[in-house]
Amino acid sequence: MSTSPGPRRRRKTVLSPSAKYEIWLRLVRGEATISQAAADAGVDRSTIIRVRKVAKDGALAALAASKPGSLGKSARDVELDAANAEVARLSEAVKELAVKLTLLEGKGGAGLMPAALVPARVDAATKAALLDLIGHAVGQGWPLVKACEVLGVEVRRARRWTRRAGSDADAGLVDARPGGSVNGLTPQELDAILAAFETFGEKDFSHRRLAHRGSYEGLFWASPSTVRRVLNDHDLRFRHPPRPARGQRRPFPHWASYTPNSIWIYDTTHFPRCGMNVLIIEDLVSRKWITHVVSPEETHTQVQLAFEQALDAEDLLETALGRADALGRALGLDGEDELTPILLAVSDNGSQMIAADTRKFMAMVAIAQHFGRPCTPTDQAWIESFNGHLKIEWPHLNTITDPALLRAELDPIRDEYNTRRLHSGIGYVTPDDEHSGRGPSHPPSPPRRPRPSRRPTPCLPPKPTEQSTQTRRPR
Repeated sequence: MSTSPGPRRRRKTVLSPSAKYEIWLRLVRGEATISQAAADAGVDRSTIIRVRKVAKDGALAALAASKPGSLGKSARDVELDAANAEVARLSEAVKELAVKLTLLEGKGGAGLMPAALVPARVDAATKAALLDLIGHAVGQGWPLVKACEVLGVEVRRARRWTRRAGSDADAGLVDARPGGSVNGLTPQELDAILAAFETFGEKDFSHRRLAHRGSYEGLFWASPSTVRRVLNDHDLRFRHPPRPARGQRRPFPHWASYTPNSIWIYDTTHFPRCGMNVLIIEDLVSRKWITHVVSPEETHTQVQLAFEQALDAEDLLETALGRADALGRALGLDGEDELTPILLAVSDNGSQMIAADTRKFMAMVAIAQHFGRPCTPTDQAWIESFNGHLKIEWPHLNTITDPALLRAELDPIRDEYNTRRLHSGIGYVTPDDEHSGRGPSHPPSPPRRPRPSRRPTPCLPPKPTEQSTQTRRPR
């Protein structure tokens, strides 16, 4: 069986450097193309392309290494310079290794690990040995940073040790007690703080005030937290005086009967959006809204105007003026004297309520005043609750900005409050009914359904009756 011979493999052609240079020159001059140069040299086109690339890279590298105005070195000079540089590098490395070995041996002699960092706290002898090694390395031409890096010591620590050793050779390198504070109190300052507590403790009642007292009197200068810490360390406490006992609510006078038009209560509520204040007088017994005065001020003038309107609305003004004519007599408060006050006005301790002009006016119209305890609004809970319900049930009043509109809105609201709103504090009747005596005739509220027992009874079937046995007509 005969087989056709395959294509012969081209023999590898090796080009000399001069042949490569000639090929590159012909390509640069444009005397031949890549195909012609490959055919003439008997090589592939890829070989010619590679020769051109290598020649180009070599030329660019030579141009970059050359300097203007100086002749290029020969290849032998270049190799000689490289050899000298390597010898110098090896010499420095050998010297560095020798010094490093010396330093590491010295570090091991000081009781430290040669390849570890120096601990945060070492004794004075170890510091002195390390400083000697650093000085020896610096004397051999080593930089300080390099020597400290080999020994595992921070440069800052080495310089600090050098300053301390130069300042005091005996105790310069000995560490102080750990935890010491630069700004710590001296024994004299501690005594001054304790003495200030004994002198001013009964007046200041606070470590903050005592700290400022010390700087004000020039005794000591310390922060309030420091003063508190010193007092706690010495188990000293401020003894505050006992608080005064809470006052008891004064009862109403015995002559004030719990009937309508016998006890009135009044207060001022504010509407910030409108910039107005509304003084309202309410009957404490019947909860009737008697009158109100809208004004931007809160003085005795508004109080007098409101009570004049209220006395006129309740037909008590003539009685009050009649009693004003008999002020020459002593006023009896036993309920039988004809000059007994006609009613009692309850209020808080506002400036317009306790004013001298208000007291004179109240005495002139035979109205006695009753003030609640200071800072105790629960003593006037009736009028405080009224003010709250007024702003909650009619919230649009808080958005009014025109005083005339506010006055116009309050009148129908007062009529609705007195005649149509059922008040829970008087048995769910209207204040007008209670004030006029129609309250008891109002039908009582329906009785509540009894609560089921906690343990439900079992559902038993109903007993049959004669009506249940009969057939019911379908609806």
